[in-house]
Amino acid sequence: MRTINTKHISLVFSSILLVLITLGCKNKQYASEDQPINGNVAQAIKIAKHMVEITWTPILPISYNIGIYQPHMQSRGIPYSSVKELKKLIRFDVSIYTFLSSLENSYSKIYSEDLRSSKYNSENATAFYGTVCSAFVCYAFGMDYYWPTYMLTQHKDINHIPIANLLDIKLADILLFPGHMMMVTRIFRDEYGNLHSIEISEAEQRGVISTIYSRDQFEYIIRTKNIELYRYNKLYSNTYSIKNPLINYYLTFPGGLDIISEYGDKVSIGERTDLHIDIINDNTYTDIKVFRDNKLIMSRPIKESRVKVGNVECGDYEVYMDNNSTLKKSTSLLFEVINNWAQCTVLSNQQVQVNFSSKNSTPLYVSIVDKKGYPFSYKDIDHNDISSGNIIMDIPMSDKPLYVKVHFQGKFGRVISDPCLITK
Repeated sequence: MRTINTKHISLVFSSILLVLITLGCKNKQYASEDQPINGNVAQAIKIAKHMVEITWTPILPISYNIGIYQPHMQSRGIPYSSVKELKKLIRFDVSIYTFLSSLENSYSKIYSEDLRSSKYNSENATAFYGTVCSAFVCYAFGMDYYWPTYMLTQHKDINHIPIANLLDIKLADILLFPGHMMMVTRIFRDEYGNLHSIEISEAEQRGVISTIYSRDQFEYIIRTKNIELYRYNKLYSNTYSIKNPLINYYLTFPGGLDIISEYGDKVSIGERTDLHIDIINDNTYTDIKVFRDNKLIMSRPIKESRVKVGNVECGDYEVYMDNNSTLKKSTSLLFEVINNWAQCTVLSNQQVQVNFSSKNSTPLYVSIVDKKGYPFSYKDIDHNDISSGNIIMDIPMSDKPLYVKVHFQGKFGRVISDPCLITK
């Protein structure tokens, strides 16, 4: 007869019971998740999550600061690249649609241009389109432009929140430490209302990501990185509503274009841009036609897959291919060329007068930056400034050469004026 080891059974049962009790405790720890207090907070988190969850697949390698986005492998989250010199921030200056469309063109700037090359002055930048930590957070909040980490605390609507305890943290709060900022996108609480875990979203070297930390992990990060907590007060104002021309438009790209520019489709570019158009699928088309403001300005037989349009004048453009014998027509490429003139004159009292104009866009704001594109100051352009065609700004203190740039809003994105050196 086989002897039953009751002691062994008792130990197994105890182990199973302990696991069940532990799982039960864990379930109780996940008692609740904080919900957005109002529509602005909900919208900010929605925008942030979209930038985290977007997927994209390059057809050629794209370098980033710590690696390479491999061809034909799906990536998640908007890519990281400090494109401040060229102002090609995805969602601020360039729509997600434009970025995604550019991936389908092997001649696209996203593949051909590396911002680490000697022709640029960029720092911490690689890909032609991308975002950075501060642009990610500021765009989610509906700000008109991004405030870098070293300027954020100067913003009149950004308040420092002393972390007396973890209950002080709210959804959409900013976690700031030297050189980096992050955003709180989810908060989980235990059955007693205490913080159990927290989701932090950020643009870091790998791209835009979200990470869930336990309470202990989060406390360790706060302590070791000397993190400070800040809050954007406008999110809690009844008179504020998150708005941006690219928030609700051009968020997806269905694919299937026959013709794409080197900048992508539905893109805003400045005058004096040397533009090339690339044929992705000729499909027996015989001619390419270019229209500006609904007028045919170029028609020529298709002889090669790349067509140089040259220095383009301001206006709304449509480009397509057709076959005169079959009346077959390709998909259309749309872009706009923005008139973006600006110049600057230093006044005697350490101020600079910036003159600007545009025939087909809205001047938004003026930035004073260094050669690498690091901003030192901003100033919004209002209706009176547009009427007068100029604005006066104080010149920031700096031992570096400084430049003025005027930022213009078009219907597909933004462009900047040529940098104007401030000569004292």
